[in-house]
Amino acid sequence: SGTSGMKMLGPYEYTPPVYWYTDTKRGGAYGFNTETSPGAVVPTLESLKKTLPAEHLWPVDDWWHFHCGLNEFTTLDCFREAIRRRYGEASSVEEFALKAQTLNYELTRPMFEAFRVNRGRATGVIQWMLNAAWPKMYWQLYDWFLVPTGAFYGVRKACEPAQLVYNYGDQGVYLVNEPHPTGLTADIRVYDIVSKLILAAHVPVEPRTDASSRVFKLPRFANITTTYFLSLRLLDAAGTPTSNNFYWLSSRPDVLDYQTKVKPWEYYTPSSQYADLTGLNSLRPAQVEVDCRIGQDGQIAVDLTNCGDGIAFFIELLLMDEGTGEPVVPVFWKDNYVSLLPGQTRTVTAQVARPAQQTALLIRGWNVETQWLLVTLL
Repeated sequence: SGTSGMKMLGPYEYTPPVYWYTDTKRGGAYGFNTETSPGAVVPTLESLKKTLPAEHLWPVDDWWHFHCGLNEFTTLDCFREAIRRRYGEASSVEEFALKAQTLNYELTRPMFEAFRVNRGRATGVIQWMLNAAWPKMYWQLYDWFLVPTGAFYGVRKACEPAQLVYNYGDQGVYLVNEPHPTGLTADIRVYDIVSKLILAAHVPVEPRTDASSRVFKLPRFANITTTYFLSLRLLDAAGTPTSNNFYWLSSRPDVLDYQTKVKPWEYYTPSSQYADLTGLNSLRPAQVEVDCRIGQDGQIAVDLTNCGDGIAFFIELLLMDEGTGEPVVPVFWKDNYVSLLPGQTRTVTAQVARPAQQTALLIRGWNVETQWLLVTLL
């Protein structure tokens, strides 16, 4: 049923179904997946610049493909087609790198979330692979230069101990958790592409140790922009968020083609339809204020405040050494590629092993103006 303009600001009662949504015929989130990944994982802009000569940074050419794999993995053709069809054609290496990290995140996070949602019947997943053996475009969560990709933070987000996740298979919102206090509330919000609030629901939830449970099912929206957003926050008894999860979705979903066989080696399932997320290209600029503090021990805290009335989407935080112009590595962000609701403030923390004397914080995103902040050690 259509629910355009619907708001549910009070308690919402929902009885979870008794069945599990699990694909038992074609693999999917079922059983134990011993070796899996999206395949191509393009590194960040800074790593691309260190991997490729300047004259081959754009457009994608055989110099890029030299850093791919063998056999069926010799090009980025499938990855580039997914970006083009889902996010729109990139016109520069900067735009391609940003869209690549968005796709990296979006491809990898639900792979782990699906196993958590189906906990008990789905017993495990092994990501191929953790890190790169040389500067490359495939199979990595962080690259040869130790710079994490969007895929790394997608996995980190999916594996948070207690949170709300969206299941693409049944459009359900699930509470997945390790041991966690009681008295929690699921804060569920849907926004259209111009940041208009379409749905807001507050659902009291009671965690079950080492389990998952569906606490809400998204309705079918009759009149919503093709690209839209889903914000999931788990609130404690005081109303303070204990976890944040954020999704960009489409009313025109991906459709897999299980009938067409890929030759000569059936290593992926082709798509007969791609989700339309090109609305992200029309996001109006967001104003984000940033405050950063770094201690002598390498503890970092970054306050991000969205001062506008529109969503600030997919903000990347990157520490740079002002002296060398290189990313500071290794660095361990608790979260990255974050999105902010209108008026929202979030503090993102990290630990860096070797803080530079002149450290700069680089902030950039889909609709966030690139900012450089020189940070002095406290």
